[in-house]
Amino acid sequence: MRESLQRFVKTGGRLNAYGALTIQISITPPSLTKLKYKANGKLFLYGEGIQQGAFALVGTSKYKAKFKAGDLSRVVSTVPESAFPSGASVQVRVLNPDGGLSQAINFSR
Repeated sequence: MRESLQRFVKTGGRLNAYGALTIQISITPPSLTKLKYKANGKLFLYGEGIQQGAFALVGTSKYKAKFKAGDLSRVVSTVPESAFPSGASVQVRVLNPDGGLSQAINFSR
């Protein structure tokens, strides 16, 4: 056993763990399938792979998203009407806390 560890030992008797572990991280982005915006400022986002702690990205602004009634395919965010200028198209996405970002859906009111 001692001989098999010899290549990890530096002079002075210290172990060198460089290269001993390899970690592969895979992030699967959420999928955004549709959205609805109501006059009370509620933005409903529907899709798959949305994680607890996700955000709704409206243009470049971030709004906290909450799951609606235990349904993991639907979240709701409170977004001011000013985030959706009349007649202009705005990109809406979902950003998961692990960095996964959904495709954009263009929304206009």
